[in-house]
Amino acid sequence: MGEFEGLGVKEMLAQPVHTRLADNVELVKLILVKNSDLIVREFTLGQGAGPPAVLFYIDGLSSNQLLDESVLRPLMQGITMSRSTASHSTASVPGTASAPGTASVPGTASVPGTASVPGTASVPGIASVPGTASVTGRASVPGTVSVPGVRDPDDVRQNRMVVSEVKTADTIGHGIDGLLSGESLLFVDGLDCAFLSGTKGWESRSPGETASEVVIRGPRDGFTENVRTNTSLIRRRIKDPMFRLESLKVGQRSQTVVNVAYIEGLAKQNVIDEVMKRLQGIQVDGIMESGYIQELISDAPYSVFPTIRYTERPDAAAAAILEGRVVILTDSTPFALIVPTYFWDALMASDDYYSRYYIGTFSRTVRYLAFIVSLTLSSIYVMLVSFHQEMIPTQLALSVAAGRESVPFPVLVEMLVMEIAFELMREAGLRMPRPVGQAVSIVGSLIIGQAAVQAGLVSPLMVIVVAVTGISSFAIPSYETSFAIRLLRFPIVIASGMFGLLGFVGALFVLAVHVLSLRSFGEPYMAPIIPFRADDQKDNLVRSPWWTMRKRPALSGQLGRQENDQRPGPQGAGGGGTEAKAPLPVSQSTGGGSGPSGQGQSSGSGGGPSGQGQPSGSGAGGGGGPSGQVGASSNAPSARRLSGRGTGDGARRRVARRPRKMLRET
Repeated sequence: MGEFEGLGVKEMLAQPVHTRLADNVELVKLILVKNSDLIVREFTLGQGAGPPAVLFYIDGLSSNQLLDESVLRPLMQGITMSRSTASHSTASVPGTASAPGTASVPGTASVPGTASVPGTASVPGIASVPGTASVTGRASVPGTVSVPGVRDPDDVRQNRMVVSEVKTADTIGHGIDGLLSGESLLFVDGLDCAFLSGTKGWESRSPGETASEVVIRGPRDGFTENVRTNTSLIRRRIKDPMFRLESLKVGQRSQTVVNVAYIEGLAKQNVIDEVMKRLQGIQVDGIMESGYIQELISDAPYSVFPTIRYTERPDAAAAAILEGRVVILTDSTPFALIVPTYFWDALMASDDYYSRYYIGTFSRTVRYLAFIVSLTLSSIYVMLVSFHQEMIPTQLALSVAAGRESVPFPVLVEMLVMEIAFELMREAGLRMPRPVGQAVSIVGSLIIGQAAVQAGLVSPLMVIVVAVTGISSFAIPSYETSFAIRLLRFPIVIASGMFGLLGFVGALFVLAVHVLSLRSFGEPYMAPIIPFRADDQKDNLVRSPWWTMRKRPALSGQLGRQENDQRPGPQGAGGGGTEAKAPLPVSQSTGGGSGPSGQGQSSGSGGGPSGQGQPSGSGAGGGGGPSGQVGASSNAPSARRLSGRGTGDGARRRVARRPRKMLRET
């Protein structure tokens, strides 16, 4: 134990794996000293015939069942799957020659289906068990092959460990990293490398419905604290061979696993390179949550606006990847980061895409209105009441004056006190247990507000303005953006209360200049409004139908999304997604004459790029030609030319006179 005691931890981690087993065990115990959850299992390979070995694992991070069934049992019993051994375990059927070099001892029974390994002798009086091979001086175990030694590391890794993932470690530090990540660390005497087997098996919760992004219609699963579970949830939704998932460890002490997910060809390469560069440049002790990474790689760390969006929903992350964005998944947190992002993404919800487009457009319009109200309503009220009473209608001004008659505070002080009180109630309801928090919110909003009005501390209209402003902030899907608006409300209110309209406009001007200067991984933060991108407007202020959104956002490396028009519709009546079928039979048409083939026309018209529909008819005069596939409008100038030979002169005169008769009647 004294050979490595003088070395530091870094020197010991840099030590290579020694062929002497005792040296490796000493190094691991010196590095991980005083750890009660470190389990050390000593055993011998091949039922005592092989070299000694030591297995390390962390209790709680590794699965005991996997260790027992896939690592310890095969190694201790000497099970091997090597082809060379299997070739010697062939059955010796009566009437066949024995393997060269084997000796049969008198008094032994040779059971059909057994094999004699070359160079070994059967034990007298013991019958060979079918399917087994005898090793010199040892009895065979049914279904196993005992091998007295270990040939090389590949023999152990490929033939003796019945586990799906086995890696080799050349240094002690590499082995310790895998051990602390939940893998089991195996040292075998005489080998200059260690083995890391994938036996991770810690407890984790199953995917459940998210609490921060609730939807009316949509998937109910959400990310968990296990990064591998999160990647599997995304892979279930994106089965593209170009989907990439790069992994790295961030944090000098925590060694947190971070995965970067994107689709090669859709995401811009410069964005991917910038993400990897910023992640590799993080030099901190530990990463406990994705918020650490968000703050360390953000483009504008001093801005209240988030230039990196986060989500707890796998469907939202998969949709972002399909748009050409990059998703950053962090172990030990259910929140994934999405880059690059726009400001307008904070006002969009998953429901917009799972409902009909007019429902999504209406909901999105309400959110934009809530954003404007939440940011400016309090300031407008203070500005009008303090400086610009002439802009208020007379009846409303009288009501405001009557309500403020007994209030002893200026409007600005009254507004700040009410805003702070509202934030206190909101924070108390958020931090307390859910049943108690709801009770606190109800008591604060009803009892305290009513008591404040009756006591003459605040005016009734002030309570209404603060309540509407607070409720509007709840309608914004992104919590970070909602919180940013709540913070910005205070300086805008102060500027409006001190300088009136000039202060209100000046505060909004400074805010606009700041927002326009922001970028998210090279993309303008206010795009696609500023700079204006016409193709991206179909999924910004409004949510257009899916068949109209034929291109991805401009941030994608590949803009094409749909190859042709996907607009739905009934067959032969305007559908553009599929080719229109043959015309309807005569019995289903509305008045087309029939030619030799007896096929009249319907009154609908085909639409779309591939539609084969016919000109619209009024239902009274489409005549059929030789094939009966020509329909014409009775009011068109070329009705006589387009009507076929099957229509008589009388019918043509009636068609021609109809507009004149209708004019006389009108």
